[in-house]
Amino acid sequence: MIAALAASLGLSHAAARLMLVAGLMLALWGAVAWLRNDAAADERARLAAEAAKARIETIEDTKRRRNDVEKLPDDTLLDNLLGRVSGASTPATD
Repeated sequence: MIAALAASLGLSHAAARLMLVAGLMLALWGAVAWLRNDAAADERARLAAEAAKARIETIEDTKRRRNDVEKLPDDTLLDNLLGRVSGASTPATD
């Protein structure tokens, strides 16, 4: 095969073999680069999914706290806020 390739290209046997090895090495390096790029893209996607999940949890926690505050009677809410400002402990925060 190498002899036929060398004869058709007008090259020596060693030059044809060198070109074949260089082509195979180039193909191997291309495959490695593609695999590394694919792995990096997978990692970026995983990190983005984790960040989105954390954002959703934060939004849900914020909604839950807002609902809890809205359910408090005005007197209890005022007592809790004044207790936090003054530094005193209230039954709701103990």
